[in-house]
Amino acid sequence: METIVCAYHPSRRASLTCERCGSYACSDCAVDAPWGASVCAPCKARGGLCYPLLWERGNPFSPLCFARSAKAIVLDAPSVFAHLPRGSLGRALGFSAWVVLCLTVSRLLADITELRFDVRDPLTQRALSLYGLSQLARNSVQTYGLVLVSAAGFHALARVLGGNGSAALAVRAAAYSSAFLLFNACSTLTSTLAPYLTLASLIVSVLMQSYLFFSCLCTAATEHYGVSRARAELAAGATVGMLLPAMFGATLLTGMLSQQAAHVIAWLWA
Repeated sequence: METIVCAYHPSRRASLTCERCGSYACSDCAVDAPWGASVCAPCKARGGLCYPLLWERGNPFSPLCFARSAKAIVLDAPSVFAHLPRGSLGRALGFSAWVVLCLTVSRLLADITELRFDVRDPLTQRALSLYGLSQLARNSVQTYGLVLVSAAGFHALARVLGGNGSAALAVRAAAYSSAFLLFNACSTLTSTLAPYLTLASLIVSVLMQSYLFFSCLCTAATEHYGVSRARAELAAGATVGMLLPAMFGATLLTGMLSQQAAHVIAWLWA
């Protein structure tokens, strides 16, 4: 029986067939992904080992597609950002649009529950619609502001520290990391349903987001920019550090929208 040998080491027996290029690979050339895929080392070096994120191939208008993708990003962040999907910028930024929608809906549900609005009243419905639009605009500016500021800062720092990744990669990483903002939606609902847990939920939300943002950016810098672990931690830490003033600036910018909406609502209810 003919022995199948490795395409890169003819003296060694092949142990698998690369799922990317179809070449035979020995145990030294084989790379097994945490999710079960197997490729040869050259294909991995060429970026052929990408996380099979449902969002990249599913229906972008499906809530289920978004929910499953967000779950994968939050629960399997190291694998996702180490093997970031090689999709389009539009897809990644579209993912952030769903995050904006979730933040807006959670805010509306919290306000309706706390203030006990009569949602059957037409005047109330009109006022809530205007308020919802103002919250949608506010969350859009804040979320996309965070994505763009973190992407620009991270890319600049990683390049200064010797990395060679692309700006598009930084934007996609930042867009998918917006999934961590869903902790804010959970915190909003928790504060409404269980007010005595408001402080605890806020602290947990901030700590989880900071840790996840830092870890995913650090992984992206190491795996995709090619910098050392120490430099990756420096770039990720500095990026997370600049997010707080960026969010503060976005809050000031969007505060005017909320004030105008509040005046309109007050006029409708007068």
